[in-house]
Amino acid sequence: MNQAAASDQPLPLGLIAKSLRGTLETFQVDSLSTWLEAVQHHHSHTFRHSIMVTGYALAFAQKLKLPADIQALVGLGAVVHDIGKTRIPLAVLDKLGKLSDEEFTLIKKHPVFSREILEGRKEVPREAIDIAVHHHEYLDGSGYPDGLNGEQIGPLVRLITICDIFSALVEKRSYKESLTPRQAYAILREMGSKIDQKLLQQFRPVAIGIADFARGAKGPRREKEE
Repeated sequence: MNQAAASDQPLPLGLIAKSLRGTLETFQVDSLSTWLEAVQHHHSHTFRHSIMVTGYALAFAQKLKLPADIQALVGLGAVVHDIGKTRIPLAVLDKLGKLSDEEFTLIKKHPVFSREILEGRKEVPREAIDIAVHHHEYLDGSGYPDGLNGEQIGPLVRLITICDIFSALVEKRSYKESLTPRQAYAILREMGSKIDQKLLQQFRPVAIGIADFARGAKGPRREKEE
């Protein structure tokens, strides 16, 4: 997919769709946590992040019982959500230490780069482009790149935003330790009106299910809200 984006060739949507179907089938045989554990072994944290967001998003879409065609859009949007990072040097993406102000500004341009890569590609659904461009927008208007707010941010974008932030928090990077799923979910709760809190509440079984697996839980557990 990245090679196609770099050479202005059509994205291999057939292969992506096949991969997404395989991912969903894997969830039916193994757990999401088992699948995520396998993804964690990949050497590229950018690749890991995109695929982990895809896993969370597909699991969430299944939990919401979204129609199959909408689940496919969610999966595709998750796969391409960071495609703009293909235009950012690896020296910046894989930097071990803290980013400079200039480097952080460059990183924040990746949704704009995604727009440039995906706009005009007739093979990519508009909903997937919307996800790639706007998954860093917040409901209170404080996000980027377009400063959207409220109803300007569609439901699929809101879903991916939750999965994207959650994944970034639980991932271990060279510059930070990973948070537990419960800690990550609590931070999302603390974001308040920036994200869709009603949708976040529906994400809770996915997040807490991962936490229970990591703890070795044998079944569902009732507990107070965090």
